[in-house]
Amino acid sequence: MSLKWLEKLMPPEYRKVEKEACDEKEAYFARESKESLILAMACKISRKDFLPEIRSFDGVDLLRSLEKPNSCIVDFRDVVVNGVLCRYYITKDQTKEKVCYFLNLYVCKGRKIVRLFVSGEERGNSYQRRSIHEDEYRKIVADVFGTSSENTGYDCIYRMPRKGCCYSLGEDPFYDDLYPEHPLTQLRLLVKSVVCKVGKVDAKEAA
Repeated sequence: MSLKWLEKLMPPEYRKVEKEACDEKEAYFARESKESLILAMACKISRKDFLPEIRSFDGVDLLRSLEKPNSCIVDFRDVVVNGVLCRYYITKDQTKEKVCYFLNLYVCKGRKIVRLFVSGEERGNSYQRRSIHEDEYRKIVADVFGTSSENTGYDCIYRMPRKGCCYSLGEDPFYDDLYPEHPLTQLRLLVKSVVCKVGKVDAKEAA
């Protein structure tokens, strides 16, 4: 499994970016639209850096450390497709200036492992995905129950309090189709595209 192999798995809209300081152990890709800027970097990693929680509780602490005042885990999955193990997690980093999503995708094929690290930045009006539905939700709750206070038992958004930047209704996968260019949607689509292609390639090799 080489980086050139991974390059073939990338969706066609991702252009390869040449960097002067880049060596054969890294590959860079980019996708840009009015709603998002997606930058990706692929590299090979060792087995000790994959599924670290199997060897030490420090690996679990690493995942827990991703929950900070201005960041949190949005998605976390382990999936297996035709003998290939893939782990991915998407985190959100939120500041006053911007909101970015980060994807870590690990593809383990045999004893070879490739990591794809991707950043997705909100642009244009893409922020509305997080605000419109939550505002609408609060209005409905206030109309039905007479209050929109998060301290009531009816505010499901806060049914599981978190220390991080908390749950955003609009980030639910259900809304991906409504916001195809949002960076979170694009990162989820990238995972599906790469993992599904990995499965198809391996199926052909096994046939």
